[in-house]
Amino acid sequence: NQCLMRNYEVRSLRTRLLLLVCLVLPACGCDNQPTAESDRTVVLVTVDSFRADRLSLYGGPVVMPALDRLAEHGTVFEDMTTVVPQSRPATATILTGLLPMEHGVRNDVSDRLDRNARTLPAILGDSGFTTAAFVTSGINSWTSGFQHTFDLFDGPDEFTVGPGVYAPPVRPSSDALDHFETWMTSSRGRGSRFVWVHLADLQDAATDSPRGEARETYDQALAGLDVNLGRLFDILDRSAVETGPVDLILTGTYGVHLEDEAFQGARGSSYWLDRETLQVPAITARLGEGGGPAARDSSPCWLPDLYVTLHNIATGEVSSTEHGTDRVRYAWTWAPHDELLWPVMTAVNRGSGWEPFSGAGKYVGKGRGYRLSDEMHKAIVETGIGLGEANVSSPAMEGEERAAFLTELFHLRHHFAKGRERKVARVTQRMAAALPDNLATLYNRGTLLLMAGGIEPAEELFGAMLERYPDTPEVLHWAAHLALARKQNDRAFALLQGALSLGWSDGDLLYDLACVHALNGDVQPGLDSLKESIDAGYRNWEWIDKDPDLVSLRADPEYARLMSAKGR
Repeated sequence: NQCLMRNYEVRSLRTRLLLLVCLVLPACGCDNQPTAESDRTVVLVTVDSFRADRLSLYGGPVVMPALDRLAEHGTVFEDMTTVVPQSRPATATILTGLLPMEHGVRNDVSDRLDRNARTLPAILGDSGFTTAAFVTSGINSWTSGFQHTFDLFDGPDEFTVGPGVYAPPVRPSSDALDHFETWMTSSRGRGSRFVWVHLADLQDAATDSPRGEARETYDQALAGLDVNLGRLFDILDRSAVETGPVDLILTGTYGVHLEDEAFQGARGSSYWLDRETLQVPAITARLGEGGGPAARDSSPCWLPDLYVTLHNIATGEVSSTEHGTDRVRYAWTWAPHDELLWPVMTAVNRGSGWEPFSGAGKYVGKGRGYRLSDEMHKAIVETGIGLGEANVSSPAMEGEERAAFLTELFHLRHHFAKGRERKVARVTQRMAAALPDNLATLYNRGTLLLMAGGIEPAEELFGAMLERYPDTPEVLHWAAHLALARKQNDRAFALLQGALSLGWSDGDLLYDLACVHALNGDVQPGLDSLKESIDAGYRNWEWIDKDPDLVSLRADPEYARLMSAKGR
């Protein structure tokens, strides 16, 4: 088969994408691909924290039988890289084909995809596809904005605040696969289908293990992931027998450090740009009709290519991407800037490994440049709040100190998410000793104290943050939490408006704004903000129904209609 070229040198991105389409089509040749009018089933599977070099497919020590079985019927891409070592922005790139600075999703927490974004499922939906998503991670669930682009969106409702937002509870993959299997059966014979399955089995494996055991814990989690992948592939195999071939792309969203000696024992992903965090497994396959012979592709690829490949497979067209070339790829991470006020990191790979990139042009990583307007700054100060003039710079740490501090930050989030209060306290003490005035240290200490009811000590910390970091939306938002606890509604309203003016509009902030409106007796603005908060991913239904701050809203008939419209 001329299409299944195991060893080739790609001369142009358009040529490579044509070959990618051919590779997932039947072994008898490109001319036998389905017509645009045929019913198609196209499946995208994404896996978080999926590090390629741990897998036997990539020369690593861990054998994954189910994954190996898939590779026997498709193509393993040996050099696929992500654009950001975080789940939400990487997924947004796969769904849109855009780079993070274009689709606007730069981290896992503060950004969500615009509901009007032209995503692949939206485009396919307009052409007659039925689309569905089955998600196991809260990071890519209702707070992500991805739900607006699918006909059916099935994700966890769990809503977390504070440090826990970076490590939300993971829904069991078995639950998602139960729902996925039901949907595959019920949608049989109803035309073409595009479905996304997102698995987060590995989310905690790298960062929530005893010291010195990160690799062992991670490898055990890989075995559990393989069981779930095996079940997923079995479902697709049955579908291929019953309804025709299934085209599948499986990819990691980012890799992860596992106490790597070369990186001072680092754990996690979002603060590093290197081979370990950026290279991800990727396999394309056609299930049914015998599939295709196993192949390996060593050409440089990155996530924007997957959008084009999925589009071409689904539509039978051949198109290309305007981003990058087949030899130059870029990667970014805004986490250091957003969470610590350290410089944004950018890296480039021109074919000989990853290296820092600080040149000019559209690929340069820039900070968000948050800055309160003079009018908004004045409005906050007029409520009696002490507010600095601008964010204080925060020099980045280097070497072992940097790796140790960032590892502590990862530990803090996972301990908090698991409810380990004593461990959280010990980690925050160590962070305070290392960087007492850093944004991450103050913010995490302050939010933890406030959530534990320590209003007075939290007030001191947030006072310091408002002086040092007045242009940081998270600081303004959580200072508003404190003002609400103090029943200072005018201050809370001003601080929330300040955060909104900086573009921060997550579900928790909008919910707090609904509370302020309700407490002030402004029912309609309160209901409007409540609806916006739910649309932005706030899903704590039990608390909405009993929160004393919302009494005036629940008394209005519009509240019942709103809840009914949201399926409650």
